[in-house]
Amino acid sequence: PERRYSSVEQLANDVRCHLQGLPVSARKDSFGYRTGKFVRRHALGTSVAVLAVLVLAVGAAAFARQARIASGQAQLASEQAQIASQQRDQAFVARDQAEATTAFLQDMLSSADPGERGPGVTVSAVLDEAAGRLDELAGPPLVQASLRPTIGKTYLSLGDYDEPERHLRAARDQRLALLGPRDHDVAESLSDLAALDYARRQPEEAERLLRDALEIFRELRGEENPDVAKTLASLGAVLRMSGQLEESESVQRRALEIRRRVSGPDSLEAAESLNNLGILVARDRLDEAE
Repeated sequence: PERRYSSVEQLANDVRCHLQGLPVSARKDSFGYRTGKFVRRHALGTSVAVLAVLVLAVGAAAFARQARIASGQAQLASEQAQIASQQRDQAFVARDQAEATTAFLQDMLSSADPGERGPGVTVSAVLDEAAGRLDELAGPPLVQASLRPTIGKTYLSLGDYDEPERHLRAARDQRLALLGPRDHDVAESLSDLAALDYARRQPEEAERLLRDALEIFRELRGEENPDVAKTLASLGAVLRMSGQLEESESVQRRALEIRRRVSGPDSLEAAESLNNLGILVARDRLDEAE
């Protein structure tokens, strides 16, 4: 009784707020609740902003990676003149990649401006235009290889399976040709393609790709690191889809162990693994799942 509306006016006000997508008094107030309401009221703007942040993050990661490479080579420059020459060349390549990435991001974000395209501009339309520009992008191929996964995964989040495959496979092929088969970015591309196969309900191919990616991550970084844990969590989901429940549980428990040690027992990564295990064991152990 103490939670009931005390007047018709209170009820009517909540109905008006609900219809307008605003918070209501009958719901406990929280940051997450208000954020959810805001996102639903501004779905288009939020989607475009998220896409922009994703693309900027990829550009920043590509730039940081090249900067680390150039920095590491700079330490060797004092030892021999030949290495110094190579450093200069790679520094120029890194600079060119950063400039090309920045220009691409600026063009892409400007295409999402409602003032230029009208208020009906959609994320899909922005992606289509960005994909077309990316195909025509001149300059270092690693720029394309860094940008394509973000575009492909964003298409996938919209339920499109054809466009993601084109971009994700192109990124993998470019990275293989430029970086070799045992590179971290190649393993990332394998994981991206596995996510596409999982969405298409093709667990056999997804499992093969994830096991290949896992082997590379372990070779480069050892057993206990975020890349291995993330790949194990994805592999566990794929194994569950294909009916390999015991191995799926074993893999998910290993992912949880690594995440608790690397990211901490109260991390979001550990929570994700706990959730994965809960879903998995609910088939016959409801108390443990709860």
